[in-house]
Amino acid sequence: MEKEIPFQVEGVIISDRSMAHGGRQFKIETYENLAPDKVKRLIELEGKPGWFTFNTELIESVDLINLPKIDKTRYPEGKSPSQRLRAVLYLLHKQKGGKEKDWPMVYETNMEKLIAQFKDQLD
Repeated sequence: MEKEIPFQVEGVIISDRSMAHGGRQFKIETYENLAPDKVKRLIELEGKPGWFTFNTELIESVDLINLPKIDKTRYPEGKSPSQRLRAVLYLLHKQKGGKEKDWPMVYETNMEKLIAQFKDQLD
């Protein structure tokens, strides 16, 4: 298999928030006038596990030497269990006619309900 060349595109992190599983969610905007081939590549990478590397200077190949391998067998579908749950909750929200602007609150409400259900089972 051919080794994949790291993909870089200029952009800015515009927000972040903590997730229930302990991870972080970052919202990133690329700069304007992104070339179509770069847009295509970003779309191809969506939902795939990988390394997120951010620097205020161009990252050279030498900077990426010796990164540990990602265990792709851990999540063969490419998503962790928490990401899969979030996706299912989102699809349910959309099927019920939910609006995009309401999604963050709907997600948090559903997660709190699930947490409460499991807490109730504790001794």
